Amino acid sequence: MKLSLGQTAPEFSTTDIYGKQISLKDFQGRKLLLAFQRNTACPFCSYQLFRLNKIYPQLQEKGLEVLVFFESQAEVILKSSFLTDQKLTIISDPKRKIYTQYGAEITADKIEKVFAIPSRMEDLQASQALKLASTEKEDGVNQAALPAAFLLDEKAIIRHIHYGQDLGDNIPLDAVSAFANQ
Repeated sequence: MKLSLGQTAPEFSTTDIYGKQISLKDFQGRKLLLAFQRNTACPFCSYQLFRLNKIYPQLQEKGLEVLVFFESQAEVILKSSFLTDQKLTIISDPKRKIYTQYGAEITADKIEKVFAIPSRMEDLQASQALKLASTEKEDGVNQAALPAAFLLDEKAIIRHIHYGQDLGDNIPLDAVSAFANQ
């Protein structure tokens, strides 16, 4: 079920890819971006992570924290080239438990749309040039999963929702920066 603006974000408790306990409550009093990516083989997801990591110091300076979810196993994420110089907190959710809480969609109907959008093809080429996406075969990932993102205020109220409409439809980084500046 999709979430709504103004709703309190669903609570979760999990570990990051390094085994550190993470809970939504840990971020009480701070703004937060929850970014649900697909898997490590997704070039659009790895490029979004690369770009987010570049602006993360400025976001953090403004009081915005970032949690990035992947449906890949932690062991696979830890081998990924996009972890180089990574500052973001990354969470593995291969059973999609938290994805489901937040209504992240799986639908084959929207897969092909990505190839008709020129900016997505530019992102794909940039990701490939940087060799960001994993080439390792991943069992159990959903090839029809779509990205989703949520901007939460200091009280964990959802202030911005972005449900991807294709494989590469990630939250615009200018929307993230604007929210951090509020």
